[in-house]
Amino acid sequence: MYQKYDFNSLPSEFLCSLCKKLVKEPVTCAECLAANFCLKCAEDFRQKKPNCPVCKALWCDKSLKSNPFFLKIYEISEIKCPNNDCNWEGPLKEYFNHQEECFQKTIECPNRRFGCNWEGTSNFHFEHHKNNCAINPFKHFFEQIEVNFKDLAEENQRNVMYIEKQNDAISSLKQIVEEQTKTISTLKLIIQGNHNFSPKKQQQKAPLLQGLLRNISLKSLLEKGFKLGFCEIYSYKNSLEELIEKFSNKKYVIIAGKEKNEDNLILAAMGDPKEVFKETMNERECHYHNGVYWYCMKGKAIGFSFNPRVYLYNADWIEGEEHRDFEDERLSWHLTGNGGWRLGKIVKLSESNQYEKVLLYWD
Repeated sequence: MYQKYDFNSLPSEFLCSLCKKLVKEPVTCAECLAANFCLKCAEDFRQKKPNCPVCKALWCDKSLKSNPFFLKIYEISEIKCPNNDCNWEGPLKEYFNHQEECFQKTIECPNRRFGCNWEGTSNFHFEHHKNNCAINPFKHFFEQIEVNFKDLAEENQRNVMYIEKQNDAISSLKQIVEEQTKTISTLKLIIQGNHNFSPKKQQQKAPLLQGLLRNISLKSLLEKGFKLGFCEIYSYKNSLEELIEKFSNKKYVIIAGKEKNEDNLILAAMGDPKEVFKETMNERECHYHNGVYWYCMKGKAIGFSFNPRVYLYNADWIEGEEHRDFEDERLSWHLTGNGGWRLGKIVKLSESNQYEKVLLYWD
């Protein structure tokens, strides 16, 4: 028993999902079975985009197949010819054969692509118009333009592909040149290093000076590779922010003190800036690092001691008979805007112009 359908209100499954017309030689995607396509539409689409337009699965030669469920419906469906004045009704599967023979189908002039808009429904009228179409005298001219345009398009496509290949080749050559340039630069550095040996180029290691340092030559430290951060009279006012900003990123620092115009550092100690500038929270707190005890209390003082007993008021003021054995083993600078304070047993140096604060560093 046939199921009859009106051509203008066909169910969506009867329409090709690509051309939106009545599906001809119906196939579906083997992966999703979600839509029907004309066989020709599906093959043309696959040439441009290799993925199913519905589920995006990659199409191969076996990806298109007949939908057995739809074919059963297709075979038992009947449709009326949509052409005016045509009374044909028949099975859906015979519709396309009928359209080839239908006398009422709309026929377009073969010169439509050249501008003729004639349409007719009779083969007789069609043959009459085809022989007398106003475009005919110019058809050969239009066809030649069409051929020339096609040739130009193909030539343009070949030029584009050639340019793309040339660009790829140029990019590859650039990459090779860059790699060769890097190799040459490396070789130059190696050759230069062999002929001009320099301790700095060999990334000279800092001498690790541990514990409390006494009477060490400033000149000898500079010759070993240390750099002078500053050398200021003891009345020079240091701030913690200044010290951290300038020296916290160095590898090592040496905090020291000396007599003005002298080379020997009376007292010095070396450490990692992270430890030297590590904040302490009260007047008696200090921490051990590289052989001495360090303190750095914001609003008080910065310095070191060979003994863990310190008292910041405001700088390390420990002195007197009970501390005589170790009062010369400490250095302290104010961080309150009052200059320095002590250099071993020498204290009350906040206004001194006779002694100098020294800070050296290693990059």
